[in-house]
Amino acid sequence: MLLDIRNLTILLRNETSYVQVCKNFDLMINDGEICSLVGSSGSGKSLIIKAIMGMYGHDMKVTVDYFKFRDMDLTNLSVSERRKILSKEVGIIFQEARASLDPELPIGVQMRASLNNSCFDDKWYRWPFWRFRAVNNILHKVGIKNTKPVLRSLPYQLSEVLCQKIIIAMALSRKPKLLIADSPISGMTSTSQVQILKLFHSYIENNNGTLLYITNDLGPASNLMDNIKMLYCGQIVESGPKEQVINSPHHPFTQSMINAIPEFNRQVKVKMKLDVLRGDPPEFTQTPIGCPLGPRCPHADRECNTMPPVVKTKNGFFRCYYPLNMEKENESK
Repeated sequence: MLLDIRNLTILLRNETSYVQVCKNFDLMINDGEICSLVGSSGSGKSLIIKAIMGMYGHDMKVTVDYFKFRDMDLTNLSVSERRKILSKEVGIIFQEARASLDPELPIGVQMRASLNNSCFDDKWYRWPFWRFRAVNNILHKVGIKNTKPVLRSLPYQLSEVLCQKIIIAMALSRKPKLLIADSPISGMTSTSQVQILKLFHSYIENNNGTLLYITNDLGPASNLMDNIKMLYCGQIVESGPKEQVINSPHHPFTQSMINAIPEFNRQVKVKMKLDVLRGDPPEFTQTPIGCPLGPRCPHADRECNTMPPVVKTKNGFFRCYYPLNMEKENESK
């Protein structure tokens, strides 16, 4: 087990008090696994990553019952001590790429500074200029061929997509044990998306790394995933292997996310209704009592006014009183 987190709770401060955005969140990731955290915008995905890494200020309160990374128990460490340990082993690709870069330093200076001495694994006589070579090589891998003008530029002189590729290159160049990617391919062309996803897969295979992939779209990266965790209003509503979650989803929210994947072989009629859940996700200050999906769920009933218990499946679990596709689950048993 590479990462084991139990009962993570996050409180976010608003104008008058603290609002609970995540409660009893568990996250377990094995070595070499590609785990995906999937949820709609505003479900708390980015806040969870900031809480794990200790990248938050006084506007957030974070508690956790158990926190273990590799063989290190980080539960009782302070936020700064935990962040110091994780920064050496974990690489993060943030969603807002340009905001993650220093606006006053050229890209080349920032990329070379991100390379620690421990990243050098070549012959001793190749030490001079190894940072320059490493930076050029990783930029080529993310699809940036003409590197000289890019390395001389400041972040504001580059497009958001180009900055996103640079952030990906910086994270991969450090060869982290755990790579956290928060919507890394949003806004890219389909060709660039495929290239980046192949690069992630190659990195995991060749470096024995682990990937936590965060997205609000199951479509582009579904083939990359090993395990999927569906997040809604700060809670995991379904978890399991990719084949089980996509081919036989039990939670209505999971089914709605699958329905949102475009099928190009299906004929779309004029003014055809979209197969989506009614309404919008609630604000954290207005989370429903009981099942958070309740008011939007087409199968909701009186029982949904209480929190559904965890129902274990063959290789995962879900939280729902009226699950879907249970015939397939019974047949597999």
